Amino acid sequence: MSCRSRSDVRITFLIGISSILAAQVAAQDWPNVESVDRQPLLAAAQRVVTAMGSVGRPISVEQIAQLDEIKQLNDDAKVIKAVQNLL
Repeated sequence: MSCRSRSDVRITFLIGISSILAAQVAAQDWPNVESVDRQPLLAAAQRVVTAMGSVGRPISVEQIAQLDEIKQLNDDAKVIKAVQNLL
């Protein structure tokens, strides 16, 4: 299998999983997490932004600006809460 077709299979798989998860998330209220490290959370949020753009569902310019503002906050608890509310 070529690298190109492996990449296509991965993207198709990720889109399928994302669709399933999106349907489940929409049907539930998720609890807010309070004890998570700031840096990994912000890194994961950036990966979500990148992934959403890759599958043709980019987040808005306003949301990207909000995420940039969140990254500048000094209070870790506020960062954690703001990222969860944003995404």
